[in-house]
Amino acid sequence: MTEFSVSDVAFEGFRLTRERPGAVAVWVVVEIALLVITASLIAANPAFVQMAELMIRLQSDPQTIIPQMQALAPRIFPTMAQTTPITLIIGVILRTAVYRAVLRPQEASLGSVRLGLDEARVLSVNLLIGLIVVGVIMVDGAVIGTLRLAGTAGSMVAFIFLLASLAAMVVVALRLSLAAPQSFAQRKLNLFGSWRLTKPILWPMVGSYLIAGILYLVVFVLLNVIRNGLAAVMGGGGPQAMLGVGALALTKPLGVLELLLEGVVAGLGVAILNSPSAMIYKIVTRAGAKAEESF
Repeated sequence: MTEFSVSDVAFEGFRLTRERPGAVAVWVVVEIALLVITASLIAANPAFVQMAELMIRLQSDPQTIIPQMQALAPRIFPTMAQTTPITLIIGVILRTAVYRAVLRPQEASLGSVRLGLDEARVLSVNLLIGLIVVGVIMVDGAVIGTLRLAGTAGSMVAFIFLLASLAAMVVVALRLSLAAPQSFAQRKLNLFGSWRLTKPILWPMVGSYLIAGILYLVVFVLLNVIRNGLAAVMGGGGPQAMLGVGALALTKPLGVLELLLEGVVAGLGVAILNSPSAMIYKIVTRAGAKAEESF
């Protein structure tokens, strides 16, 4: 079985930040640009601020507020139809940049950021996995709905089935977690090659991913504590705060600071959360190549 240091893999994002600060700085700038674009689109739609105000008052009078929120929803969907694909594409570009920094560090480009077939392959893998997840959720919903028709006993079975299904989905997600870096490294779409690679290293992977998630959470909390402290000193809040940076980031000093901090959180998150899978793939394939050379 291939062995690797769980902690070293989990800290790969911090290694990237230390050894390639320029690349991480580029990712932060790209995330800030994404925030500005989405904030501008959101700010152009007053329905978002109205929705935020309704969410604040939801606990006080849900029977009155919920119908108003439902009435606002159609006015929000057009903006979401604009922001969602932009966010998805930028996310794929940055994720691929991390894979490039880990797996092909010799390829020179600004922050390892490019737009080409590599990004298309990573996007395809993510979409295919997303379709699998949606399909499983739909089947689960149909099965659970059918079981609940059987009364109390059926509801109990449905609950057990739900827990088992969630556990299975987590396992499948872990087993397919190397599909994107593998497709990137091999320069071809390979959705299920990850299944074989991850079989002997499932638990070390779980440990690495958990530690990386905790590290990101620590960074997120620390930077949000700073942001909240600045907000308390400089004044801020209200419905716009619930919308992220919103229009406030484009017009006021507090908003600019919030924008910068959110960009730093997002940029560091790109490195911390995406580098472990690339590093695991690198270790596993390197170990496999050495094993073949020894025979």
